[in-house]
Amino acid sequence: MSTDRKNQANQLARECIVTALMQLLKEKPLPKHIAIIMDGNGRWAKKRGLPRTIGHRYGVESLKKIIESFVDLGIGYLTVYAFSTENWKRPEDEVDALMDLVVEFIDKELDYLNSKGIKVNPIGYIERITGLTYEKIMVFITGFAAHWYDDLVR
Repeated sequence: MSTDRKNQANQLARECIVTALMQLLKEKPLPKHIAIIMDGNGRWAKKRGLPRTIGHRYGVESLKKIIESFVDLGIGYLTVYAFSTENWKRPEDEVDALMDLVVEFIDKELDYLNSKGIKVNPIGYIERITGLTYEKIMVFITGFAAHWYDDLVR
């Protein structure tokens, strides 16, 4: 069997398993709030000979699937620990790539999240985030540009 056919078969098997698991989960009482820590994406990529930033990108794709699954399951709250104070010690280009992923996620997913009534409330030291990333986060959570939000809060 060719590599492409193996990959397609594996993907189909995963999708079938996920579908079956989702059905089982819908039959059980579920928690109202689940928290996850996004950790290991860079190590995952490195183990596969890929740049760490590719691992982070795959992590965002996984988060997207998790959000969609939680919507389907009716889980009301998701806390995501995505960027720790330790992450600021990473190389500048990696931190920049992570911030770019935040902007990209907001640009691509804002309409979907709004359509599902999903609200985002960042926690932690978001004042350390600057520039376009901070602006996008403020628009995302408030509907206002950051300078308007800052004026409202003061």
